Amino acid sequence: MSHLLRSDGHGKQAGFGLTMGGVLNILLDPVFMFVIMPRGLEVTGAALATMLSNTAALLYYLAVFYRLRNTSVLSISPKRIPAGIRHTGEIISVGFPSALSSVLACASIMVCNSLTALHGDIPVAAVGIVKKVEMLPHNVGTGLCQGVIPLISYNYASGNHERMKKTIRSSRIYGLAFTAFCILLFEVFAGAIANLFIREPETVRLTTDFLRITLGRLTQK
Repeated sequence: MSHLLRSDGHGKQAGFGLTMGGVLNILLDPVFMFVIMPRGLEVTGAALATMLSNTAALLYYLAVFYRLRNTSVLSISPKRIPAGIRHTGEIISVGFPSALSSVLACASIMVCNSLTALHGDIPVAAVGIVKKVEMLPHNVGTGLCQGVIPLISYNYASGNHERMKKTIRSSRIYGLAFTAFCILLFEVFAGAIANLFIREPETVRLTTDFLRITLGRLTQK
């Protein structure tokens, strides 16, 4: 739904929905893992936090679609379905690469969780925390890429290639700078970041190691 809004020129609403879902997930994780759910059900708490944050983002997008129903080509009305069926093939051909990327990302997380679960709940919790921390640079990078695509497209179509190149150059610089900042932050403060989610020593140790492994280096002695 965020992609559809962005394609119709509503980039702010699309970006707000994604940001809201991510921030809400980060805030709800410790609440559900260590306050609401009893000890031993931290993974269940993290799952509930993720479900609720995604549901909140979905409700926000539904409200935006409803508000724009009279001024936009976007619609969730069943009456509009027959008119759009003839474009199904084109939509699938354009969206298949993105869909495949999402499927592979989900599959990798499932395999990672399945392998980690063989070693107990603590490693699963540690991997879950790392995945939540990864959401910050991942979503910022994704948002930057998705946000700059319309600018590149508009400038290319209008023949303003100089501005298009400046846009690409600026987005590349900002993206690399933020990536470098996150790498430094996660490397130096891996333990402190883990402590924001949990205080159990073994989980903190594994989370610290897993976060640094994600950066490409194992620092465990």
